[in-house]
Amino acid sequence: MNKRVKKQHYISRTYLQEFSTPSKSKDLLWVRDNRGRWRPSRPENEGFENDFQSLIDENGNKSDELESYFAPYEGEFKMLLRQIEKTQRVPQDPEQLGTLLSIMGLFAIRVPTVRENFKRFATAGMKKTMGLVLQDERTYKAHMKKVCDPGEELVPYQQMLDFHQSDAFILKHNPMWVLETILKNAVTVTDLLHLRNWMVVEAPAPLLITSSKPVNPFWTISLPPNQKGREPFFNPQFLAAHPTIVPLYSPYNEPTGRFPPILPGFGTLTSMVVFPLTPSLALIGSWSPVPLYAKIDYCTAQAINWVTANSGADYVYSPQKLFSIPWNSNLAPYLQDYHNQLGSRLITFKP
Repeated sequence: MNKRVKKQHYISRTYLQEFSTPSKSKDLLWVRDNRGRWRPSRPENEGFENDFQSLIDENGNKSDELESYFAPYEGEFKMLLRQIEKTQRVPQDPEQLGTLLSIMGLFAIRVPTVRENFKRFATAGMKKTMGLVLQDERTYKAHMKKVCDPGEELVPYQQMLDFHQSDAFILKHNPMWVLETILKNAVTVTDLLHLRNWMVVEAPAPLLITSSKPVNPFWTISLPPNQKGREPFFNPQFLAAHPTIVPLYSPYNEPTGRFPPILPGFGTLTSMVVFPLTPSLALIGSWSPVPLYAKIDYCTAQAINWVTANSGADYVYSPQKLFSIPWNSNLAPYLQDYHNQLGSRLITFKP
């Protein structure tokens, strides 16, 4: 009997190896947690959880079939990275480009941070529904009559209301529902990535880092001067009413008055997508026509690092321990300015 693969990576080892330092024994990868603490590690020991995407049947038996299904993509992704380094452009072959964007869709959504966002959103929705059912005794009894078996004894209304108002309970979610939701949204994000134009950018030195959430959308424009430090572009209460988009939003870790404190969606027109490929190369996805390849300066590279580190990631990965972290929100507008100089003020979808 084959041994199950319990240690399942949501960020592939092949990708993390790009940001590690080769050594005689094991590749060295430096990891920074969200409290700013650094520790040495190895690519195979990061970006994973036990049974992260295991399939569970009705008897509770776990299977790693999904892990086995995604495993071959690691080798193909490494081949695509080498090809991008050589050609200085994203793959022009539709099948290869589709593979690259599918992996990016997984890296954007199949991560613990987004999974917890989905669960929090579902919990909030369930509690809100419970509140509507318990708004009065008549509504409660009418609802329970529909969902309970005939003759089944009901929990008294006041007892159920007190229980709900105490908030002293934890709602558990079916792990298969959570996994299905993640994968469906990964497909949606991949479809949106296909609509963008992609360019390869090269940093002036191996400056780029990555994180446990490496594919991120970012605003192409800053807040109007009269709005800085006030209301964001979108009212969070409005977003909270949207059942499919809000889980993809995360607050920036570092507060700033330059742009909204929430991430744009992957389909937001006033957005670009950034993805560091190696310490020297990154991808930028735009709705507008962009060149296939260009070089960026130090400040733009550090702006990409800011987006990568502050868009809800739990961990930052780097080839070296950075005693002085050079990226901060003041650098972010450099990325916006660079994008705008490419002609991105014209919202043009690729054919």
